[in-house]
Amino acid sequence: MLFDARAQQVFLDALRDTLNVSGAARAAGIDPHTARRQKEKNPIFAQAWQDAWDEGLDLAEESVNRRAFKGVPRAVYHKGMVCGEEIEYSDGLAQFMLKALRPEKFDKPTKVEGTLHLALADRILASRKRAGA
Repeated sequence: MLFDARAQQVFLDALRDTLNVSGAARAAGIDPHTARRQKEKNPIFAQAWQDAWDEGLDLAEESVNRRAFKGVPRAVYHKGMVCGEEIEYSDGLAQFMLKALRPEKFDKPTKVEGTLHLALADRILASRKRAGA
């Protein structure tokens, strides 16, 4: 298929929506290498690619933020029937986002201080030996 203006727009829309070059190429009916060659030789298309990519990243960030901090509705079941709804949050996404946005605060190695009783240490070592570790 020819990578004409219509196919390019299909590719760019799919790239924005999926952040996946191969999937966007399939949606446009082209090979991913065709899109990459067009990006290399056409600065206008290269800029449109970058704009679609940036917009897709913004959309992904909004989705992560919503799931992590605002939550998403989830059906609650009782005896196989929907009986309500609750808001579900993603602690993992919240942690990931905070580490990315504020690494100086949230991505520090954990330092454990204190004393470990020798008897406990011996029991831990013995347990590891039994487990084959």
